[in-house]
Amino acid sequence: MTAFRVRTVIPIVPIDKLRNNRRIREISCPLLVMHGENDTIIPFWHGQNLYTLATVPKRCWRVPGANHNDILMTNEPGYWAHITQFRDWIARQDDSKPQKETSTTSPINLHEFGIEGSEALCTKPE
Repeated sequence: MTAFRVRTVIPIVPIDKLRNNRRIREISCPLLVMHGENDTIIPFWHGQNLYTLATVPKRCWRVPGANHNDILMTNEPGYWAHITQFRDWIARQDDSKPQKETSTTSPINLHEFGIEGSEALCTKPE
């Protein structure tokens, strides 16, 4: 999936410099994918595919009602909850490494924000 193929699904441009589906495997750090379900610029399936292809520790938030650039405006409490949860999750990934700073935040109850949590990943809610 590339920038050119997002709209067409089939390759129509012979030169494509933004081969996200190939480059995603080069990422070596934890990944958080946040994608609006109503994205009219990059379809949701594109984010799902990139999430599936990533081989690093990863989390995904499927944002109900959000378009391409309005995740924060659509659900600000959920946005910050997922950022905080992701940060804390990364900090717990490797207990053998000393942490430069420790989180003093309480565990986040995502249900308070109407969110089923990142465990649902990028799958469509039933």
